[in-house]
Amino acid sequence: MRILPNRLVSVLAVLTLMAFLSACGEEDSGSTNQANTNQTNQTNQNNQNNQNNQDPNGDPGPSCEAPLVPNPFTGECVLPEEFEDPDDNDDNGNDNNGGNDNNGNNGSNDNPFGCGLGALHGQACQPNGASIPGATITLTGTDCDGQPFNLVTETDGNGIFYFDAVPAGQHEMLVTSGSFAAERIVDVFENVVNDNLLNDAEKVCLDGDVNILVIQGSFDDVGSVLNDLELDFAPMSDPSAVVNLFSDPAALAEWDIIFIECPFSPGSVSAGDQELMYNNLRAFIQSGGGLYASDLSREWFNVLYPGITSFTTGGNPSQTVIADVVSSAMQLALGSSTAEIVFNLGSWAAMQETSNPPAVEHFRADVNLGGGTVENRPLMITVTEPGGGTMVYTSFHNRSEGTSPDVRDILDFLIFQL
Repeated sequence: MRILPNRLVSVLAVLTLMAFLSACGEEDSGSTNQANTNQTNQTNQNNQNNQNNQDPNGDPGPSCEAPLVPNPFTGECVLPEEFEDPDDNDDNGNDNNGGNDNNGNNGSNDNPFGCGLGALHGQACQPNGASIPGATITLTGTDCDGQPFNLVTETDGNGIFYFDAVPAGQHEMLVTSGSFAAERIVDVFENVVNDNLLNDAEKVCLDGDVNILVIQGSFDDVGSVLNDLELDFAPMSDPSAVVNLFSDPAALAEWDIIFIECPFSPGSVSAGDQELMYNNLRAFIQSGGGLYASDLSREWFNVLYPGITSFTTGGNPSQTVIADVVSSAMQLALGSSTAEIVFNLGSWAAMQETSNPPAVEHFRADVNLGGGTVENRPLMITVTEPGGGTMVYTSFHNRSEGTSPDVRDILDFLIFQL
């Protein structure tokens, strides 16, 4: 083996070290050049963004770090979806664009309720807060397309009503039952059930401001029932005052409901005056008034509606019967297909068969007419005129005390049908 001189070995070592250092320098230079290139590109991109974000007058916008971008209206750095033109809002910050929000709800100030369907559930009540079965509920309004609508339903036996497909919006609701009514403005929102009217504080009670006259007799006590219902009324017992009232159409028209208790009679009245009174009473009912008579006051019904029924009087004894409830309205009111009817005095007037229509029967029962039991006699009938007025006749008396709970419930219901 040939051995190199020491000097030559030293030279070779130096050359090897220089070659190594040169290679390292080229790698560092490549990394530095790449970094410089990236920095230059980023600078160019920022310059381009700043140029693009200038406002229409050429003023440069702020420099924002991604993902923020300058808002051209406010100059603030915001996310792109937060752009907002201040001119699109009113003084209260409400959106004036009339579009939909992120939830798909209509954002128009004209209809904050939405444009789909909602629901309205509630309860109607008597003026004293007790539930009112069979009341008519009418809902009127306009939908989002400007089309008017009119929805009608009735309350159930607990006074509850339901509207399950109502155009969203603010609408007018009218509750009516006989001469009684109540109004309420209600809000219906899209895809929402408004059941606030089911709360005791919010349920819709009929207005008790109805003019009621009670012509007093000896055997009924309608006034006691009206007091329990918190309804005001005027009593009248002087026969001459009654004749004068019934002879004056204008004075008669001031009343909404008139009760003629058993056995009131106007006394001795000329045939001409009788005809005038009955004609005025008939016109009173036909124009929407309510008239009630019971038992021995049957002649008022017979003259006003001749031929509908006839009566058997005389030896009919006092008795209590279980009657069949034959009208759907009374079944709803009582929540039963039978009712206990009390005839607290003898010699009451029993109806024969009725011509139906126009009369509507509400109860039938087997009754003792003194000579034996007669089957299936009508005990109460109503006649309703096209103009909305109603006359009611009952063979039994009506009072707050001395009768069955069913009879009391019957009169409560009847009052709000007149």
